[in-house]
Amino acid sequence: ELLPWKKRGTLRAVEKCFRRCVAALPSQPPIEPIESRASNSANVLRKFKEKLNQCDLRSIQQRKKASKDETATRQKADGFIIDGVTYLKNDRVEGWFPSSQDRSTLREAGIFDTQRNDTPTMGKKISGIKGKPRYYAIDGEALDRLPVK
Repeated sequence: ELLPWKKRGTLRAVEKCFRRCVAALPSQPPIEPIESRASNSANVLRKFKEKLNQCDLRSIQQRKKASKDETATRQKADGFIIDGVTYLKNDRVEGWFPSSQDRSTLREAGIFDTQRNDTPTMGKKISGIKGKPRYYAIDGEALDRLPVK
């Protein structure tokens, strides 16, 4: 009776916290030969560049209200170009690369422009899109350094 909470509610809260902590722990990837990892990295980077060239990007001016037509096209778009920076929708990138290891490869290659260590995405408010969803901001200079094939 030291705490003002009931046992059952406290136990559920502790259990929920524990499960979230365990889920956040990175799992150890299987060890692959170095050649295989390098080959896989090159494939992931090549695939990313191909997907980026094929995706529907909309150029947007910030702080300008979107019309109904613009709202509909923005919701269907794969991403946006704002002030020269490309922002890809979170679900598109995760659809292209369902493996977190592949997204880690992109992050290690410096493709994503982020200031945080815990996530490669950033929240951004865009007119015509509800809320403040998370986007992958693409580092154009890192993308230009990728080999073209």
